[in-house]
Amino acid sequence: MKKAIFIGVLSHGTTSKSQADWLRRITPDCEWQGIDVDGPFQSQPRWSRSLAFRLRWGPAVAAVNRFVLQSLPSSKVDLVWIGKGVLLYPSTVQRIRQLAQTIIYYTPDTAFYGNRSRFFNATMSSYDLIVTTKSFEVEQYHRYVDPEKLFLTTQGYDPNIHFPRTNVKKKKHAVLIGLCEPDREECVRTLRANQIPVVIGGKGWENIVRSYYGEEGFTFLGETVFGESYARAICEATIGLGLMSKKFPELHTTRTMEIPACGTILATQKTSETTRFFKDDEVLFFDNFHDLAQKIQAHFSDPDHAQKVADRGRHALLSQPFSYPQIMSACLNRVGFETVLPTSTK
Repeated sequence: MKKAIFIGVLSHGTTSKSQADWLRRITPDCEWQGIDVDGPFQSQPRWSRSLAFRLRWGPAVAAVNRFVLQSLPSSKVDLVWIGKGVLLYPSTVQRIRQLAQTIIYYTPDTAFYGNRSRFFNATMSSYDLIVTTKSFEVEQYHRYVDPEKLFLTTQGYDPNIHFPRTNVKKKKHAVLIGLCEPDREECVRTLRANQIPVVIGGKGWENIVRSYYGEEGFTFLGETVFGESYARAICEATIGLGLMSKKFPELHTTRTMEIPACGTILATQKTSETTRFFKDDEVLFFDNFHDLAQKIQAHFSDPDHAQKVADRGRHALLSQPFSYPQIMSACLNRVGFETVLPTSTK
């Protein structure tokens, strides 16, 4: 039996936890140890966590590294999978390197924009494989690592979480769950100005909530909408808004996969990647938010057509290797680890 370690956030409802669970499932010949860095991080004061996010410095960073080092076994292991290890000191990575035959570093986030980490930049050469979902960063990665050690994949979805619920009835509203950005605020305000019911969730929406609180056609689900609650919220909506971030040149997002996986129409911008994944009759592509509002109204007025679009979008998604077990398997196969994919999922 091979020995493997997952280092990352293992809190319930997180994508990292989903990925760790699938890694266990597709590697039956591996005995996995999980090192959950969220515990020591969340135990620190808010100011310390803020410093860690912004500057990669302070007691929270030290606590995470101390916990990882204390949790590592004394004997050699075959594989270490690190999920978004932007807080790991070079000395911590060096210790992991001494223990592990193979190290995979996986991040669904940017590495050279808002999620920059001097620690990660200093340790890239220590990893056997770096997995990124950001095609626009590939050239920058090549400045640090051999192209053979970089694996470009897509964002994914968890087939055990993101699937249509037969006991959930579709409602005529659009749902947007995620961090608030000015562009997303503008989207919500445009939809509400066109009398389109909107359900939102996530952090940073205080201004929008103040503007529409108590108004018919507006629902705020709270700052934390994860796991089953998140999937049900997507399933209930006729339209799921998968908007790209304006903080960096994003070409697709996790919502690009999760929304159609839930059997809901994905509304998103056209990019070189979204148009590669889906055809015009499989999702709702829009040019601007006024165009979006008009197209949403058209779908609301023809539920049968809307259902056909949602079904086509889900079928297109399932025909491509976008699920977490498929993505995790491809990563492991790249470094010579055998995997066993499930014969069926939801």
